[in-house]
This record gives sequence, C-alpha cells and structure tokens, in this order.
Amino acid sequence: VFPYYGENDLDQITFWARIGTILFSVLVAFFVYKWAKELYGVKAGIFAMFMYSFSITILAWSVSANQDLLCIGLLFIGFYCFWKYLKTERKKYLLFTALVYGLALSSKMTALFLIPIFVLNYFIFHHTIQWNTFKRFLITFLLLAFLSWLTLTAVHIGDARPLYDVNDPFYQYGEGTFFRTEEKLENILNTFTKEDSAIRPYLKTLITEVPIPGATFYQAFYTHFQDSLTISENTGRVSFFHGEWNFEEGWWWYYLASFGIKEAIPILMFWITAISIFIYSLIKRKKIDLKSELYLLTPVLMWLFMFSFVTRVGTGFRHMLLVFPFLFVFSAKILVAEIKKYTAI
Repeated sequence: VFPYYGENDLDQITFWARIGTILFSVLVAFFVYKWAKELYGVKAGIFAMFMYSFSITILAWSVSANQDLLCIGLLFIGFYCFWKYLKTERKKYLLFTALVYGLALSSKMTALFLIPIFVLNYFIFHHTIQWNTFKRFLITFLLLAFLSWLTLTAVHIGDARPLYDVNDPFYQYGEGTFFRTEEKLENILNTFTKEDSAIRPYLKTLITEVPIPGATFYQAFYTHFQDSLTISENTGRVSFFHGEWNFEEGWWWYYLASFGIKEAIPILMFWITAISIFIYSLIKRKKIDLKSELYLLTPVLMWLFMFSFVTRVGTGFRHMLLVFPFLFVFSAKILVAEIKKYTAI
C-alpha cells in the first residue's frame, strides 16, 4: 500500500530499495574474497569473488528489493566471524558473530534454522568430549544467544507492544491464523496452561497488556509455526516442478535439479571439481586444512539435507541462496590444489 500512497513515486522507491541490496551484495562479495584469500591466497580470493560476481543466481537476487540476500549475506558473514573465533579464540570475533547473527535474525526468521549448523561447526574444531570442553561450549553459545537477542531487541526497539492485542484493528477481522479473537487467545493459553492454573491470569496479562520489544517478530514466529503444523497435518506442501504439481511432500531432488537448471555450467563445473579434489585429498591423505574445509561444507550439506528431506519445501530456488557463498569460497581451492601429474608413455 505504501508505494502507492499519496504522491509517492513508485519508480523512485523501487530504484532506491534495490540500491541498498546491490551495495550489500558488494559487501558480501568482499567477505567471499576475504575468506578465500585467508584460506588459499590472493588469487583464490579473486577467483571466489569472480564466481560470486558472475553467478546468475546471485546477480538476480542482488537487484531484488527483499530480505533474502540480506539474510543469507549476514549469515555468511556471521559464519566467517565464528570461524575466526574458533581459529583464534579471540572474544571480539564471538561478539561480531552475535551482532551479525542478531541482524540476520532480524531480517528473516530463516536464520533460526542455522543454530544446529553453528553447533556442528563448533564441534569440528572442538571435538574432544571432556567436561571443560562442554562447559566452554555452553558458555560460548549462551553468550552468543544472549548477545544475538540483545541485537534483535535493539533493532525492534520501536516495535514495543503487547504480543497479543485483541483490540488492534488490523488483526480483528478475518479467518487466518494471524487474526485475533478472545476465543483464539483462550486456545493459545490452553496450549501452555490449564484453565484452572494459578498462573493463567498472569500469563494472559503478560501477553495482552505488557509491551514487548520486537512483538511483531515473536508474533510472526508463532504464526509461522502454527501455519507449518496446519500445512503438514492437513494439506501438505504444494510444489511445482517441470509442469507438474505435488500437493503432498514435494520431491527430494527438487533443489538438486534446480541447481542444474538455474546455475551456469562453468560454476557447476568449478563446484564439482573442488569437491572431487577434496575427496581425492582425503583418499591420498594430502595436507589440507580439513577443519576449515569441513566448516565450509557443513552449511551446504545440512541446508540441502534439511530442505530436501526434512521440510521438503519446493517453493523456489531462493531457499538455496545460502549455500552459494560457501561453495564459492570452497571452490577457490582449485587454484592451489596439487594433483599428481602423470606423464604419457
């Protein structure tokens, strides 16, 4: 509604909205270069940035005025900072990780799915099972969670209002899960407390009268969670691919096929070559930075697994944007890989 309000110039609004995404994409390109350079050298850094800059998928979403590239870019930068923390154990990198992750979470709730991947990557560098290691793990992630929550709260400080205000006219009329009535409020309370519970009146007061910073974020999270349960139990997830509709679970190979269709063949060849070199190096026991390379591959593999076999949400290739910068950095290794040469007889 806002772009068409009054004398607003829709073309100007769209232009400047896209400028922000373009500039942020340049920032992500810098971190792609920086990470690859620190792992494999300057030439590899330039090559990684070259792949990022000429990827059809990245170019398409870099001029789109939405939060998808913003979220995945912040997550990528956050993973870089966390990698630096694990490598150097300097607390400032943990602080940077929390700040950037909090911003990513503020931009899109998809960032919540990355928490298990942060945990897995932590144990790549600290895999010894000891009490001191576990205590350090708890301190690290409790601090990370708290600082990320502070960042999220600071971003949404202007959105301080009750979590469930039944008097808000915007949410009073309709049948969707986000519309509010006293009956729905009672149903929500029933999921957390019994009707005769002593804490029920206090809980009701808390969510209907006490202003909470970031109320819209928490409301959206709850509504999204409820919608996901409804879809899974009743209608399934609707997917469309190659002229066919799927109204149940979708196709597990949807995103793998989408990579082959949507991404440029040279980029795909670089990825396949890098993965082949990685496997070859493991078999031949060549000296590589195994922890760092596994750190790069873990988000890629976990993200593909989650969307292909767990959620099976085949609703657009944009869900795979996250894996691109990691694969660009990982693929830069092909410039420094040492493969045994065979002389023809």
